[in-house]
Amino acid sequence: MHSLIEPLRSGLIVSCQAYPGEPLRHPETMAQVAAAVTEGGALAVRAQGLADVQLVSTRVDVPTIGIWKDGKSGVFITPTLRHAQAVIATGAALLVLVMVPLRVRAQPPCDRACGGMPTGTSQILESARGLLLLRSG
Repeated sequence: MHSLIEPLRSGLIVSCQAYPGEPLRHPETMAQVAAAVTEGGALAVRAQGLADVQLVSTRVDVPTIGIWKDGKSGVFITPTLRHAQAVIATGAALLVLVMVPLRVRAQPPCDRACGGMPTGTSQILESARGLLLLRSG
């Protein structure tokens, strides 16, 4: 197991998120909440949205778990490679991906050359595998 993940297995991970329209919906507020929960013993913080993830990751000394919710139904938590790359660029130590069978979305037809997966899927999976390598501090 990766050295970043092992300590998190037995501790508290706190999600610091507010939705648009909620009173706490501001990156500075979420960074303050994140700082408070880490002072209280949280071993990691989960933040949503690029601005929040970026600010939170600069304010806490524990791993920031980044997600990007985009949409309201179907796959909307870090749903594409573009979303994943943007979250990683914020400085998040870990990235949350929601992975579902690709057939759930409209995809090009499968061909035998890609082992029955939609055309281009193998390149997407290989790119995602690179993103899933955890940042080391």
